[in-house]
Amino acid sequence: MRFAKAYSCGKVVPGSSASVQRLLYFYQSNQLDVLSHLLCSLIQKQPLANPLARQQILVQSPGMAQWLKLEMARTMGISANTDFPLPASFIWQMFHLVLDDVPEQSPFNKEAMAWRLMRILPGQLDQDPFSPLRFYLEGDEQHGGRKLWQLCQKIADIFDQYLVYRPQWTQAWEEGDDLSDISAAHPWQPLLWRLLVDDTVENMHNPYHRSNLFQDFVEAVERRQVGELEQLPQQVYVFGISALPPAYLKALEALGKHIEIHLFLTNPCCLYWGDIKDSNPQDSLSVGNPLLASMGKLGRDYIELLAQVNKHELDQQPFVEPQANTLLANIQRDILNLENPVDPLAFESSQHKRVVAETDRSVCLQLCHSPRRELEILHDQLLDMLAEDPSLSPRDIIVMVPDINTYSPLIQAVFSSRSGEQAIPFAISDCSATVESPVLLSFIEILGLSQNRAGASTILNLLEVPAIARHFGIELSAIPMLRQWVLESGVRWGLDADDMQRWSMPEGERNSWIFGLKRMLLGYAMDSNIGLHEGVLPFDEVQGLQARVLGRLAHFVDALIEVQKLWLSEQDAQQWQASLQRLVHDFYDFEAQELAEQQQLLSLIQKFHAGAESSQYRATISAQVALDYCRNQLSEQRGSQRFLAGQLNFCTLLPMRAIPFKVVCLLGLNDKDYPRSVAPVGFDLMASQPAQRGDRSRRDDDRYLFLEALGAAQDRLYLSYIAKSAVDDTQQEPSVLLAELKEYIGQCFCLEQDRDLDSDTSANKLLNALSTQHPLQAFSPRYYQKQSSLFSYQQRWLPLASQLQSGFDSSTSAVAVLEQLELEPDQQLADLQKFARAPSHCFFQRRLKVFYPRLEEQLVEAESFALDPLSRYQLDSQLLTARLKGQEFEALRLQHLASGLLPHAHFGELTLSQRWHELDALMSALDPYLPITKARQRVNLELERFTLQGWVEPHSAALIQYRAGSLRAPDVTQLWLNHLAYHAMQYPPLPSLLFGRSSSISLRPIDASLAKELLFAWLELYERSHNQTNIWAPRSVWAWYLKLWKPGEGLDDDPSKIAKAELAAKECFEGGFIMVGENQDPYLDQLLPDFSAQWPEMLALASPFVDPIFEYLESNNYE
Repeated sequence: MRFAKAYSCGKVVPGSSASVQRLLYFYQSNQLDVLSHLLCSLIQKQPLANPLARQQILVQSPGMAQWLKLEMARTMGISANTDFPLPASFIWQMFHLVLDDVPEQSPFNKEAMAWRLMRILPGQLDQDPFSPLRFYLEGDEQHGGRKLWQLCQKIADIFDQYLVYRPQWTQAWEEGDDLSDISAAHPWQPLLWRLLVDDTVENMHNPYHRSNLFQDFVEAVERRQVGELEQLPQQVYVFGISALPPAYLKALEALGKHIEIHLFLTNPCCLYWGDIKDSNPQDSLSVGNPLLASMGKLGRDYIELLAQVNKHELDQQPFVEPQANTLLANIQRDILNLENPVDPLAFESSQHKRVVAETDRSVCLQLCHSPRRELEILHDQLLDMLAEDPSLSPRDIIVMVPDINTYSPLIQAVFSSRSGEQAIPFAISDCSATVESPVLLSFIEILGLSQNRAGASTILNLLEVPAIARHFGIELSAIPMLRQWVLESGVRWGLDADDMQRWSMPEGERNSWIFGLKRMLLGYAMDSNIGLHEGVLPFDEVQGLQARVLGRLAHFVDALIEVQKLWLSEQDAQQWQASLQRLVHDFYDFEAQELAEQQQLLSLIQKFHAGAESSQYRATISAQVALDYCRNQLSEQRGSQRFLAGQLNFCTLLPMRAIPFKVVCLLGLNDKDYPRSVAPVGFDLMASQPAQRGDRSRRDDDRYLFLEALGAAQDRLYLSYIAKSAVDDTQQEPSVLLAELKEYIGQCFCLEQDRDLDSDTSANKLLNALSTQHPLQAFSPRYYQKQSSLFSYQQRWLPLASQLQSGFDSSTSAVAVLEQLELEPDQQLADLQKFARAPSHCFFQRRLKVFYPRLEEQLVEAESFALDPLSRYQLDSQLLTARLKGQEFEALRLQHLASGLLPHAHFGELTLSQRWHELDALMSALDPYLPITKARQRVNLELERFTLQGWVEPHSAALIQYRAGSLRAPDVTQLWLNHLAYHAMQYPPLPSLLFGRSSSISLRPIDASLAKELLFAWLELYERSHNQTNIWAPRSVWAWYLKLWKPGEGLDDDPSKIAKAELAAKECFEGGFIMVGENQDPYLDQLLPDFSAQWPEMLALASPFVDPIFEYLESNNYE
């Protein structure tokens, strides 16, 4: 038994004939599962008189309802015919049953008030009390009334809070008392409230709202005799709600005189604790448990409110005391029994502290560098827990975070990537609808076309939504091809010329979607070599059956243009309903698994129309307001249907999510993230007045949530936060709640061997034992060492960790040695050249099958103002090719300007002219060899155990290569391998020439036998690179050689010059303001954490292969 009952349940017979009147029956426990068993017992002993009636159980959240259903089914065998309403909806239902003329939906709910305020407020802005609002709304017509809508939403929300927590204010306002001492700073509020009430009477003939209804309801219920209100449910259970507003409690108290009301409350303490105070060295009256005093304000205030309610309590409440002797159980016991073991005066010794076993892992702290690392570490820790305890299953574990929307994609990335024995089934709850559903997010994106620039990636991302791609007949596999077309055809942003002019652009459609589509369609019909056709340059990458995909893309863009035009005109609510329904029909093809999302969209559209219509809002509504409405509605909708789905549960820290679990994990406990804070609205009168008992505060809610989570953990409490920056490794502070818990543990507990130490020292040693600081990367060698306390279940990182731990003692390593791999005898020259361009990549890609994402060309969403280095090189290459073919500048000018890839107007012409003339020196150097014609010759070499095959293409006078940029080490290496292969075949000796924009190099002919020997060495290096990493940064090595090389003399051995050469190599590797460093290569970045220390090793590896190049190399700078 994990727990034993310390307090037995007293006898109570609800509804017995001996009772003079019915009451609220009040049950308390520190364990929710105990309360659930008590609830089931009451339901079974007191069944409803009508077997067809539905049990009414009030809960605070859908997650609690889901858990309670499962518990009821587990205890009673079935859970059926039961409603789980939220308190607000249940109370309104009771109003509807008891009072006359109460509508099913309140005209004073937040949405209804917002629509009506939209209609009322503009007519009042000329009055002096409304001048602050008038100033705020100036210029709102340019925003389509969006500021007015958002202001009305905020006012409606504030009024709704007044109705629940300050009903006396609204009642006084209706009676003509402005309460000037309260509303003096915002005198428009009483006026606006009266206008809202008058409008309700005028249009709806029913001024009921929660404030006046509460009083009327209580009076009506108290006037009736027991048994008169037959329409009420026979009994109501209020289960596990942390706090109810005072007005709700009064309504339930009144109902308790007619029906049975059973109120089940989780109370962390079995004793009265309403008078305890937060610890304060200057406050001698501070009593009770420090954690309870600091974090329990919400529960303490609620219990005080309940103390004022006429209720019947059990003689002895069913509190449960933990029986284990773990750190977690001791903390829970302290809270339960209101004990304060902290002795602030005991500094010299730790004898007063309780002992924690060194093996105790009931509370653990994981210190991480980022949210992703939190999840990677969590996955390994959970695997360890599951392996250690066979009785533990994923369903016994809950993981809670402050904001699930932030963590959701990371959870998917980490937990979905594991397979086999490392896979842990999981479910994510509480994500907002737009985060959880690509369909709903795409709906918002399309609706927002009038507000955004229709950028290239924004529009193409819509086609990645399966329902949209399916409707337009575009396969998802075609999206990468479309991205390439869009990028190369010059599409940047804007649907068409009209769309671009809305953003104050000059007339024309350049860089718009229509511009790119015209180029693509024309390119399918005619070759780009023909030139411009009616000012359009054909884009001829679309060929054959690809035209079908292009046609469907054009159809999609046309549909977006039509929708955008519709959004630019204002419509009334009924017209918006038709337009939005047509949007769903014209853009989506839903399959069976997406029907719920279709229904969600249609319900949203219907709610939008019904809200405006029921509030008599007849004015036109802009797209900005419609977009804001739909976005807010969908972001507020959170999916909890997968909560407690029999898997590992991920969810947001929400009220009453502290359901009992064997393992409770809290992530993201960072100082800036938890407790969460919400800044009050500037005109919130409640914020400017002293708080009253029962008021809600987000920070108080979060503090109590942490306390509840602490009590809900049955075996383990796992706490994680970002303790160090992932950028510069600086220290980060934990949440103040975690800091308080750490302080409490340090003051009350110590390790056995530390009892003779002073209090602070023993506290630090204990906290260090409970805490684990993790490395920045998951492949750190520290995870794979025998003597390390760290561990990892990720076998895929073993080889890399093995390579990275050269600085560690191999005798402590637990890393296995890779089996040596031999290359196939037949090898291709092209593969060898690819390897030589980046030797460090081979081990990762060929052996480990680890491919870092290649930095692909990203879609650009802004027209060019200046060419980036890559675009500049691509343009130079095109111009060089054209010049070698003998084409003239004027013939190319219009074509390049029409490509959409150059800057606009004269900037484009200046750029083109500049790039053309930049190639003059290169063209002069190539002039003696023009026209460059090459003869393809075969390479087939037997090199000991290898056979090397391929092709070389010599010119009649030399092997020639050229590039429209500066010469780089990989280009020289490629030329060298061609040079070796050509001469090893014993073809007629020829020099090899490499021409760059400002210089050229040449390689003298080489003896065939030496060429074979050097090629074989390259092949051996290629083979070794499949079994070990080769730390070789080609550009940096090349920079070192260039600093020391003297033509005809070899390398300079002057120590001062060698030092300068090493500095040049380091600068090349690390980069600078105008130069991208070689460390941007992710493979090299991992292999060279300390360039200076590893430079000798790199140079020793590269020298046997680079030295021969410089023996045969001659360089020439153009004048």
